[in-house]
Amino acid sequence: MAFIKQLNRIFYAHLSLLCLLLFFTLSATKVQAESLRFATHTTPPLSNYISDLLTQALAEKKITTEVSPLPGKRVIHLVNSGQFDGDASRIFDFKNISNDPVENYIRVDEGIYKVQVILLTHKDSPIKQASWAKANLGPVTYIRGSKNIRKHINENNRVPATNVRQALTLVAHKRADSAILFKAATLDTLKKHPELSKDLKIHPPNIDEYWLYPFLHKDKSSYIKVVAEQLKKKKNDGTSQTLLKKHGLIQ
Repeated sequence: MAFIKQLNRIFYAHLSLLCLLLFFTLSATKVQAESLRFATHTTPPLSNYISDLLTQALAEKKITTEVSPLPGKRVIHLVNSGQFDGDASRIFDFKNISNDPVENYIRVDEGIYKVQVILLTHKDSPIKQASWAKANLGPVTYIRGSKNIRKHINENNRVPATNVRQALTLVAHKRADSAILFKAATLDTLKKHPELSKDLKIHPPNIDEYWLYPFLHKDKSSYIKVVAEQLKKKKNDGTSQTLLKKHGLIQ
C-alpha cells in the first residue's frame, strides 16, 4: 500500500511538472505571436516617426512592436526570408519594381507616411518652378537606389549620390545642376549642415508625392487587417499628425 502511495506521489509530481512546462510553453508562444518585428530602410527622423506610430497604434491591440533601421537590400532579404516580420515602409507597387526576391511580401493597404519630393538647385539657377522637364535640362543628383525618382531622370543626366549631404554638396559646388530629394531628409540635413543652405534654394511646388506602406511577411498575414485598421485610426484621431510634428516632419 505504501508503495502504491509513493507511485501516486511520483505520478502527480511529474504531472504537475508537465503542466507547468505546458503553461510556460503556451505563454511563450502567445508572447511571440503578439509581437511584430519590422525593419525599415528609412533614416531619422522618418524612421523614428514610423517606429513611434507603429508602436502606439499596435499597443492598443496588445501587440509589441520593434522597428530596426537597416540598409535597404538587407531589409528586403531579412523580411522576405522571414527573419523579420515586416518591412515598415515601401511604395505601393514595390513588389512590381524590386529586382530582389520579394515573393513573401504582402502589402498593408493603409499608408504609413506621405513622401514629399522636392527639386533643389544652386541659388544662381534660372529655374523658378519645379518640374521634371526643367530638372532634366542638365545633370541631376539623387539618392542611389531611389527607383521612384530615378525613373523620371534621363539616363545621361543621372548623378547618383550616397546620401543627402553628398547630393546637396554636389549642387552647392555646381557639379550637378539640381537635386531631386525627399523633403524631410533634405530639411533635416540642411538643419544639421547650415553652411550648405546659403548656396541652395528649394523650388515649389513639390515635384512628386506618394505614400509609403508597410508590408508583412506572408506568415504574418493574419495581422494585415489589424495593422491597417490601427494606422487608419491613428490618422483619424490626430496621433499621426502629432507624431509628425514631434519628429519635425511637418511644421
